[in-house]
Amino acid sequence: MNFPLIVRFKFFALTPQFFVDDVTGQSQFYVKQKMFKLRENIEVFRDQTRQELLCTIAADRIIDWSANYHFTAANGMPIGSIGRKGMRSIWRTHYDITKPGEMQSDMEIREENPWAKIGDGILTQIPVLGIFSGYFFHPRYIVRRRSTGEPLVRITKQAAFLEGRFLIEKLSNSSDQETLTIVLSAMMMLLLERSRGWAKIRIHSSFAMQHLRALLATARIANVPSVVSNVVYGAVMLNLLSNDSISFPYKAAFASCLLYIGGNFLNDWHDTAWDCQHRPERALPSGLFRINTYLIIAGLLFSTSLCIGFSVNPSVGLLLCALTFLVILYTIIHKKHRLGVWVMGSCRAMLGFVGMASVDPDFSTMHHIFSRAFLFKDFSPECSIFVFPPLGMLCYIAGISLLAKAESLPSEQQRARWFPRLLVFSPILTHGAIAFCNPDQTKLIAHLAFHALAVFGMWTYFAAIWPRPLGQRVSRLLMGIPLIDAIHLSTILTLSYMEGLPTQPAMVVVIPIIAFLLAGLLQKIAPAS
Repeated sequence: MNFPLIVRFKFFALTPQFFVDDVTGQSQFYVKQKMFKLRENIEVFRDQTRQELLCTIAADRIIDWSANYHFTAANGMPIGSIGRKGMRSIWRTHYDITKPGEMQSDMEIREENPWAKIGDGILTQIPVLGIFSGYFFHPRYIVRRRSTGEPLVRITKQAAFLEGRFLIEKLSNSSDQETLTIVLSAMMMLLLERSRGWAKIRIHSSFAMQHLRALLATARIANVPSVVSNVVYGAVMLNLLSNDSISFPYKAAFASCLLYIGGNFLNDWHDTAWDCQHRPERALPSGLFRINTYLIIAGLLFSTSLCIGFSVNPSVGLLLCALTFLVILYTIIHKKHRLGVWVMGSCRAMLGFVGMASVDPDFSTMHHIFSRAFLFKDFSPECSIFVFPPLGMLCYIAGISLLAKAESLPSEQQRARWFPRLLVFSPILTHGAIAFCNPDQTKLIAHLAFHALAVFGMWTYFAAIWPRPLGQRVSRLLMGIPLIDAIHLSTILTLSYMEGLPTQPAMVVVIPIIAFLLAGLLQKIAPAS
């Protein structure tokens, strides 16, 4: 054999298979491990054609914790064996190599740097980045003679794309028989460590994913896009009414999301005892996290949200302070009093005003519109924009909250039969009112409002009335929150056009639609509640 040898593992393969070529590119070995074998029995061929069988590798037991693997030539003559030291290999890989006809091993394989293997295994499991793992970490193994400590062979992982590539270098002279035993042992070691390392990483990845899903479920991550939609809706609506250029409240939306997520962590922390009895599958009752961890997370998110809010302007900061108070109030009373659902609805209704405050800190546009209505006794469509939509959002969220109570407590399902369903349809009235507040300009507005509200009505009927498990109804209704923003923004665009104002970009209506679709995707990761 012409050293160094190159070992190439196929990246996309149902079963482990690898090629061993010499420095000239000539094939030396080809191995394809068989599936569904209780006891390892591997055949080693000269090349991929599998016409020339060189040897077989057989395990002496089913469980490979400290199994020995014996190499046998095609003519039945023993070549040697390799055995894994189970306890010693937990941290640092350790194998003993035994030559044919001997009882005691005189050679061993030791891992030089265990941390490189751990880093390589973790990076391999990261989507997209995993295919580049070969360029970052390079585990190395050394074969030594036990009696003298003489290094014989070094195995090093090489940089490779979409495959595992190892280099086998010969460091000292040895007989042909001994070299063959060492190379076969190195191949078997790489095969075992590759599969065992992936299994370990899968276990750790599964453990980490379980915690990550629990955190995402606690954060109600699927509802976060609707929070962004509500804040953006408020800012864009005010831009349209004041004929200003569209500005997106990035910082205000981010602060509102942090406040929303912090409120969910605080709520789950407060409800731990109740969840232990009624929702034991949640993160805290199942013991995935310490109880006070959620309280600390909530506090950090609240304080960060308020700092960002005041950095935007004092009005946004004060509104977020008021929202924080309402979130805490809801957390305290929602299990004790039905008033809690209206407090929750008020929180959502205020998000639009957070968006308005981000572009109009002193609310001068709103003050001007209401002053004109008071002086001239003209309750214009603009006035209805500030009155009815928050009321409709409040009722919609209250209806969902009542349905969610019925989801948690079967005894509430009879009470939640009709009233919550009426509440979730309330935006059809509140958001359609703008079409009838100005009799001189209702035709086009009413036409558009009818189609927009029809879409919302069909989705709400599909979510709230169509026979399905109650939990799915709540998730679909939560997903529909951005639709309320979309239908109202489309109506305001039409109103601006009819009043002769410069045309604003219709893309603003797309933002809530994107939030609606994104909420549906995130529900696949963590169901909304």
